[in-house]
Amino acid sequence: MNHWTRLWDTYVFKPKMPYQLVEYESLKSNLEGELREILHFLNMTVDEKKLDCLLHYQNATTAYKRKNEVNKLPYNTLQISILRNWINQNAHILQKHGFDVHKWSWDFSKSIK
Repeated sequence: MNHWTRLWDTYVFKPKMPYQLVEYESLKSNLEGELREILHFLNMTVDEKKLDCLLHYQNATTAYKRKNEVNKLPYNTLQISILRNWINQNAHILQKHGFDVHKWSWDFSKSIK
């Protein structure tokens, strides 16, 4: 997990080149806007036809759906403890740099026993 902490420190907080931070939650709640921002950051033109197709199938019944049998996290108690510690450690680092980490959470209640 120290690798991830170093990664945050090196690339997010002391970047040597421009970067675009994309939050999963933002993609879920505002896919079109986030994709447009990403494409703009990459200096790419938005292909409206492809974007419309993607947005059409994002919630359609023909879109890929994960089987319902995947309802438990594949982590044991030790792994959950390690993940919680890592998340808390990095949340503290992110807070120091002005990120709102309160909206991020991890539900470990579905873990395999």
